[in-house]
Amino acid sequence: MENLDVLNLTIKLALRSSRLACGILFVLAHATHAQTLMFDAFDDCDDVEWRRIDGFNGKPWGPTQYELVPEASGDSCSYRLASSDIVTDSGELFSGYTYSAWQPAVSSDYDNGYVRLRAVIETQGTGVGIGMRNVGSAYTMGLNSANGHAWIVLADGTATPASLDGIAYQSGYFSQADTWWLQAGADGPDFSLKYWKAGEPEPLLPQLTATDETFGTGRFFIMAGNGTTDGVVTSALFDEIQFTVTEPTITSSQVSLVVPHEYARAEDATQSGSDFDMTNGAHFQELFPADEFQIVPSSHRWITGIRFRPDASVDIGAFLTEHRTITLSTTQANVDDLSMTFADNRGSDETLVFDGELSVEASAASIVDGPRDFEIVYNFDRPFYYDPSMGNLLAEVVIAPNGDLAFPFDTHGKFGSSLIGTLDANATEANGAIAGTVTEFIFTVPEPTYPMVVICAALLPFVRRQR
Repeated sequence: MENLDVLNLTIKLALRSSRLACGILFVLAHATHAQTLMFDAFDDCDDVEWRRIDGFNGKPWGPTQYELVPEASGDSCSYRLASSDIVTDSGELFSGYTYSAWQPAVSSDYDNGYVRLRAVIETQGTGVGIGMRNVGSAYTMGLNSANGHAWIVLADGTATPASLDGIAYQSGYFSQADTWWLQAGADGPDFSLKYWKAGEPEPLLPQLTATDETFGTGRFFIMAGNGTTDGVVTSALFDEIQFTVTEPTITSSQVSLVVPHEYARAEDATQSGSDFDMTNGAHFQELFPADEFQIVPSSHRWITGIRFRPDASVDIGAFLTEHRTITLSTTQANVDDLSMTFADNRGSDETLVFDGELSVEASAASIVDGPRDFEIVYNFDRPFYYDPSMGNLLAEVVIAPNGDLAFPFDTHGKFGSSLIGTLDANATEANGAIAGTVTEFIFTVPEPTYPMVVICAALLPFVRRQR
């Protein structure tokens, strides 16, 4: 019976995820790895296993409105936490927050693990979050997502250095009606947080990490509030909340990875960006070490896009590029022995993945507290299969002359001079080497085959009977 419950829970998890293209077989194969202790999608439209902790009680904007809101399908609900009026007190971080804690989490089984959930920001300025190891009125970690920033707040009330710098997600503010995925982790003294907007690739690595040994035990809770913003009617919906002992298996159809990893949310202070003047076109090759891709699950080997970002010091605005091509290949060359002859570095699996123009709608203002967004996006015409065990990844870009377009890309010095090139689109040899670009790779699970669709369709009645 226990095995049947696990199977049924796993199928529910797979079918309820809006980002799965019927990836049920992948989830079933990894069910034991995730070790899911709880999953609440509020199918019964109640919160009987949640303890309401009304942070708005006795305040002008209280009490908290705890509501189970029916979904459009009519067969499930979402859990709303909302204020009764405008929240006006923002003098202290989390002073305008309210909570709900998972009751069974008082068990030591919940001391270490990962909480993942889906949240809808219903009003501009509302923050949502996850608290870990709640003890009495204290807790070790919380997330505040209001105003386009994220923090890990520790037990003594201090925030991680990342919060003081202001970590803004790619699309800017956590806006009204935006849907987000949040994942908070606690493993011994180590805490992590990652978050991504629904429909965007899931980051393979957490954006924020922290260490705190204050509490080794405690339950987890969800929270919603105004952050430090006045004049907000707090309202947020929560759904698909799960707790896993080990980090949840990647079930998103797309994941993202920034190379090098450490510059995902930071700039290399030793680099000021490389100013590529494309007036006469250009021809580049850049090598990305295979070690950087070992974290990518074997299910997500197809690269379907890449993204670059300008250096933080520049505003590039909107522009349309001239024609360019991008090819990828698996190379046996290394950073320290790249040949200046382009043909010598290419792998036998060389594939043309992009051929055309690129329209960029970049933000007009620099981000003071951190790197620019990955706003220069190439969605591939053809995917490329990359297995890091077979060699390093080589990207080759040929850019046609495009007038006076020139701006510095964000670069790094981790791999030394990992980019070779020349400002001549027709050249067969490079005339120099420079630091590489900070690059975000998008990996995608292949579209399901017809047999898989049939299997998924056959399982749907089974799931409905077991609910």
